Amino acid sequence: MALGVFAPLALPLWVIGAVLQVVAMMMVLNAWIHRESLQPPHATPAWFIPAVANVVLPLAGVRLGFLEISWWFFAVGILFWLVLLTVVLQRLLFVQPALPDHLVPTLCILLASPAVAFLSWLQLTGQHPGSAPLDAMGHVLFGIAIFFALFLFTQIRRFLRLSFYVSWWAFSFPSAAFTNAALVYAQFEGGAFNHALAVTMVAFSTPLILWVLARTIVAVARNEPQLVH
Repeated sequence: MALGVFAPLALPLWVIGAVLQVVAMMMVLNAWIHRESLQPPHATPAWFIPAVANVVLPLAGVRLGFLEISWWFFAVGILFWLVLLTVVLQRLLFVQPALPDHLVPTLCILLASPAVAFLSWLQLTGQHPGSAPLDAMGHVLFGIAIFFALFLFTQIRRFLRLSFYVSWWAFSFPSAAFTNAALVYAQFEGGAFNHALAVTMVAFSTPLILWVLARTIVAVARNEPQLVH
């Protein structure tokens, strides 16, 4: 897909973003390794953000001609996704106390990594709807995203009981990423279920993000204390 009139602006922004991503990743990794006070209960799904964010870079990097460096970002992102997924699941399953209420919405971040990895994989391998069948890795990545989407669906009642925290923004990017992935997957595979899933995600994620935005504005206007969490 051509970048059109945005191409001149996209190049410097991508380069700046790529450099800042490497710097941020190294700083966070050093902080994790050399911080003696870090304990298993401190692990949360938010840990995915600085490291696994690497899988986002190929989405624009491939189109801008940075194929090799995009593969590097993707490889590093997948590495940290697998490592941190193990760490975070171990914390959620076996470490007490349970995740505090103001961090429960960050569970939605589990959905972002496979959804974005699926989209980046398509860019890196040059797969486009109608050109060829979706390859095995594409099916695997989207299948993992489906699994986490189902898991989050089972948590709806728990989410609805929560007060509003700034961490509710954790629903925004993952739901948007999965919606995009569902739309692309439906173009590859077709079928009533895949199209229904794509339409459902558009109908769900759009008002959800608008609600989080509106609720944040209300919380700021009311100076609600839980907003600082």
